[in-house]
Amino acid sequence: MATSTLSKAEADRLNRAIGAAWNSKDSSAVLPLLSPNAKWLENEIEHGDRNEIWSALQSQWEHTLHFQVRQQLISFEGFRITTRYESEWQDSLHGQWYRKSGQAAFLFDADRLITKIESHLEQEPISADARQLRLGITASNA
Repeated sequence: MATSTLSKAEADRLNRAIGAAWNSKDSSAVLPLLSPNAKWLENEIEHGDRNEIWSALQSQWEHTLHFQVRQQLISFEGFRITTRYESEWQDSLHGQWYRKSGQAAFLFDADRLITKIESHLEQEPISADARQLRLGITASNA
């Protein structure tokens, strides 16, 4: 039976699972982490349920090469974790590299499924030499 709030160990495990799913660049790996009615709000863009999130990720990753995300657990309270988020990737159509960074908060239900993702992220073009993340790095809480 699930406890009423997340422990530090659970918060760390969930953070690593989310990072690993995103790093897989496979929206089907993200799907099992989401409750059916999950919502995702990134800046001003809202995705309404698990299927819409799945479609948004598929579309986002369609022209993405060398995608890498790193999340650092900042805090956890109740059923919520907050992370420092950073990702880098290369656009396959134009070859431009990008970095997206900011904070993401994840709200979970009692079954530890994500019910809401709220992220505030800044995206900027970068040169290949300015990359800070490399393939093979996984989500981190360090």
